[in-house]
Formats: sequence, C-alpha cells, structure tokens
Amino acid sequence: MEWAKSNGFMKRPNPQITINQHIAPQRHLRNFLIPGGTKLERFNIDALRIESPQSPKSACSEEFYYALTPGEYDEYSQVVENAFGNIEDWYGKNINRIESQLLLSKALSDQDRYQVSAVIANFYFRGYKHREEVRRASIELINWAFPNNEEAASSAAKTSHATNASFDIGHANTLTHKHWRILINHSETHPFITSDEAVVEVYDSRIPKNLILAGSFSLQTQIFHLSPKIAIISLWPFAEKDQGITEFLDVTDNELGIDRNNLQYIKHAHKYAYAPNKILFNKIISGNHAVQDSK
Repeated sequence: MEWAKSNGFMKRPNPQITINQHIAPQRHLRNFLIPGGTKLERFNIDALRIESPQSPKSACSEEFYYALTPGEYDEYSQVVENAFGNIEDWYGKNINRIESQLLLSKALSDQDRYQVSAVIANFYFRGYKHREEVRRASIELINWAFPNNEEAASSAAKTSHATNASFDIGHANTLTHKHWRILINHSETHPFITSDEAVVEVYDSRIPKNLILAGSFSLQTQIFHLSPKIAIISLWPFAEKDQGITEFLDVTDNELGIDRNNLQYIKHAHKYAYAPNKILFNKIISGNHAVQDSK
C-alpha cells in the first residue's frame, strides 16, 4: 500500500478510486467457495505447497493492475475498472441461473451464449499471461523496427495494448460460433478448480502448427471453469454442423478426467490455483509427477 500511504489515501480514502484491482473477479472466485464458506484453499504452483486459505476479496488482485504502468495510479486504470464492472455486474446477476440451466443439460439462448462468451473473452484477455505475452511481443517488435528508441520501447510496454482486447466484441462473436462441450460434475470430493487465470487456453493438437494463425484465439481451445460443477470447453468446429453446437457430458464419476481438466489450470496458471477443498492439491504434492507431466 505504499502508493496509498504516500498519497494520503490511507487517511482519506476516496471511494472513486480502486487501488486493488482483480485479475480474476471476486464474484467468479466466490463460485468456488464451499456452501457457507468465506475462504478458498490456495495452492502455490511454483513452490508445490498449500498455503493459507484466501478470501475472494484478497485473492487475484494487485495495486493498479490495469494502469499503463502496473502499480502506478492513472486514470486509464480507473476507466478500465469501471468498464469491467459492467461485465461483472451481468455475470453476478446471471451466473446462478446460467449454472442451473447447464446442470440440466439445457443449451443457452443466443443472448445468454453471447453474454457468457463476452465474459470468457474478457476474463482471458485481462489475465496475467496474455498481458505479458502482448507486452513482450510489442517490445520485441519495436526493438526490431526502431532499435535504441527508448520512447518507442516505453510506449510498447504499456499494458493497454493487451487490455483493449478485453473489449473487442469480435472475440465474443468468435466464441458463440465455436463448439461448446459442457462438462457436468456433481462430485463433492473432486470439484473443478480455478486459478489466477480464470480462463486457460490450450493448443488443439488436431490443428497443424504450420497453419496460418494456428495460435490465434479463434483456433485455440478455451477452458472456463464456471464453478466446481460446470466446465465450458470451446472447441474449433471442424465441420459446419458443429458451429454453435453445445454438447453435454456428465463426468461426475470420471475422477481421472476431472483431474486432467484441473491440471490444465495448474499448467496455465500464473502462480496460484484455488479450490473448495485440498484433495487435488494433496494428491499433487504426494505425486509431483502429475504436475510435471502437465507442464
């Protein structure tokens, strides 16, 4: 809180300014609490250890994360925070209804499918990994095109280049046309988990790596654990008949399949994974090869 102290906000808090900005929204993290619980089990992936439980309010946040220079206050970070609030507001008001419908194996309406797609795209593009990839690529491009130009390099490092993608409706439109595979999991002991990357993206091995744009958002597979009971996997529709199709699979008794899906989150997280219980984390610690293989 050094910035807050030096600028007097610890003494005179301004409700208009959001200092701690969430990468994975609080409302999303609350989906993974046990009924009546207030804290999530937390797994440090780098250190392979279980750390003290954390509340959704304190998890997955950094001071002025959305600033042009993260950690330093600017108006841009506040505009982004407010804009993200609009998306999160819809999410908070509708998420229970969406989950209930999917648990009944009912496909979403076109409007709900688009709204959920907008949420998935937003959560992905605001994540640690995408922002860092865009920042690194921008710097490399500028250093190649304008070597030794410090002003250009400084501009390329601004995180707005990644953040702006969070508002591009084209990404949500792409997701609505993909093939959605919904995994339904009623297991109390082996729930789906989440991490400090609310959406993870994996390479689809069926797509040739030398294909133009093979690594693009439209061709990659996005995995979004909506809750401990619902996982949404968006796949590239290889046949026209698969476009916009939703299929449902009950994986409640498929412990290995659930673990494999969860390990995708372990693999692609920035640092921390979160779950309603410690069962998966203890399993990983007792047999670290599971994480190493997923890496």
